[in-house]
Amino acid sequence: MSEDIPTLRRILAENSSIAVVGLSAKWHRPSYFAAKYLKDHGYRILPVNPAYDEVLGERCYASLAQIPEPGVEPTREGDIARASCAGGRR
Repeated sequence: MSEDIPTLRRILAENSSIAVVGLSAKWHRPSYFAAKYLKDHGYRILPVNPAYDEVLGERCYASLAQIPEPGVEPTREGDIARASCAGGRR
């Protein structure tokens, strides 16, 4: 996973809005902690989870395709999350 750190740093440096797929509204879930941290540090969070209308004060979308902002689209960076999950990390 250490080889992914430069990619993660690049993503965070180049973007001010981050879509968090599967973001939970439950404060004790890891996705909530991560999204709250990002929001507290100046990033705009775009929650993606069909189970909620709003998370962390932001409208929640059912899928990435429903986010109406230009430039928001699935990218290869999503492979980082998929690779982590496939490797048993969550």
